[in-house]
Amino acid sequence: MKVGIAGTGLMGTQIVERLLDIGYGVFVYNRNKRKTRSLLKKGGIWVASPRDLGNKCQFLMLCV
Repeated sequence: MKVGIAGTGLMGTQIVERLLDIGYGVFVYNRNKRKTRSLLKKGGIWVASPRDLGNKCQFLMLCV
């Protein structure tokens, strides 16, 4: 399943890490791409806009 997470603060980052650990494909969006670097190194996939996030995943979670 492809999961999208918008917002990679404290809670969003932990959710993404756990989903990656169990093998989900995770698309991430945050206003500041620098804050997603650690997640991208672990296998997260960056998307450039919320619209792209919605188009690429089957399940979307907002952490704002």
